[in-house]
Parts: sequence; structure tokens; C-alpha cells
Amino acid sequence: MNETTEQSKGNRADFMAFMNSQMRDPEFSANVRRKQQELKIWLQLQQARMDAGISQSELARRLGKNQAQISRLEDPDKPDGYSVMNIIEFVMALGDDFEVNLSIGRKKKKTA
Repeated sequence: MNETTEQSKGNRADFMAFMNSQMRDPEFSANVRRKQQELKIWLQLQQARMDAGISQSELARRLGKNQAQISRLEDPDKPDGYSVMNIIEFVMALGDDFEVNLSIGRKKKKTA
């Protein structure tokens, strides 16, 4: 292995150790879980749009927005897309064949 590969592995191990320590903080951990749920929802909406054969431009037209706004909605690094109203409008613009089923919560742990 070359030096760059070894350094990369070391950096990854350092990052994972850091994240493991941060996840012990309940507030940090809750924020990570919330962000994961938000990302999951928007990835599903984006996939539904693509499955329907609807472009970002067409969806923008249906919503009375521009394509750049739709792009921002679908960008996981842009938090402005994460609102319930945006989700409702997005799904309604896909047409009558689409619905959203949202399940949020923790699964109960099985006991022995």
C-alpha cells in the first residue's frame, strides 16, 4: 500500500472515532437521526418524480416555481426544502397516482 492509502485509512478511522464519540451526545444523535429521516423522505420524493417521468422543469411549472427552486428542494444539503407544505405540494404536483405514507418513530426493541 502507498502512503496516501494508509493516510486515508487513518483519517477515516479518526473520523469514525470522532463520530462515535459525538453520537453519545443525545442532542447530536437526535439531530443526526432527524437529518437522516429528512434525507430519506426527499430521496423518495425525487425517485417518485423520476419514476413518473417528470423533469424538474415540468414539476416547477406545475408548482409555479422555477427549475432552480426544485433543484434546491431535492438537494440534501439545502435545508430550505424540508417543510411539510413543500412535501404536500411536491406530491400533489406529481398527480393523482402518488401518495405519501410517513412513518416516524422508533421501533420497539424485542425483548427475549
